[in-house]
Amino acid sequence: RSRSNSLSGNLIHEIVPDEAGNIWVGTEDAGLNKINPVKNTITNFLPGKSKESISYRNIHGLLASGNELWVGTYGNGLEVLNIKTGKVVRRYKEGTKPGDLGNNYIVCIGTNRNRDILVGTFLGIYKYNKAADNFIKDPYFTMQIQNMHEDSDGTLWVASYGHGVYYLNTKTGLRGSFKMERKNASTIPSNYVNNLFEDSRHNIWFCTEAGVCKYDRNTKQIERYTNENELPDNQSFKILEDSKGFLWISTSNGLLRLDPETKRYRTYTIANGLLT
Repeated sequence: RSRSNSLSGNLIHEIVPDEAGNIWVGTEDAGLNKINPVKNTITNFLPGKSKESISYRNIHGLLASGNELWVGTYGNGLEVLNIKTGKVVRRYKEGTKPGDLGNNYIVCIGTNRNRDILVGTFLGIYKYNKAADNFIKDPYFTMQIQNMHEDSDGTLWVASYGHGVYYLNTKTGLRGSFKMERKNASTIPSNYVNNLFEDSRHNIWFCTEAGVCKYDRNTKQIERYTNENELPDNQSFKILEDSKGFLWISTSNGLLRLDPETKRYRTYTIANGLLT
């Protein structure tokens, strides 16, 4: 690791805060960065020869849990970093034995209300078993995982790449999926789902390769937002909601601010100051 005045890479994939107020930034091209907003410093973490260094430049999943930062690499397994020391203290690689992590391609890392750590991979979700320091493969979510979120009802929603959206509530037994059906506009527009988000009204939004859609929990209906009506581009990546209820949607053709009540939107591009 080294101190710098800039981020180590340009392909930013993940941004998460920790309990100490640091901001961790995972890149696809140059490892990991820690931003300290108070001291206005940036620390770069790059692969090195030391056993305490991260091992891979392509970082996809990040999760801060207490004094540990879980770092998911895109092809080289999972690593756990001690936040105070900045040193890697544990590593997990793909294996075939019971309790092994089943895949080295970590796409996302999440948690639930039980504070379980859930690792999303090309081959499904693996739950970390702290007592045995190993992993339990989820029998339901076995597809390529892109993103996961436990909603306000305790239902785990999973965005997959190629298989649509799946959901499961282990307490109530509620389970199901949403998949694209050709010539049916009441279904999700694509089975390639990059991200999902629960808004303040408890609607679930899906970002797909063919547009955004909203699942209304009350009507149980899906409403599409594509470039045929609202979106500047169909390929969407992530959604966040601000304090005023606007939804901010990143697409391959700029940043979109959507008012879900009026369905009016504004697009921000390089002309508005975005970097790309």
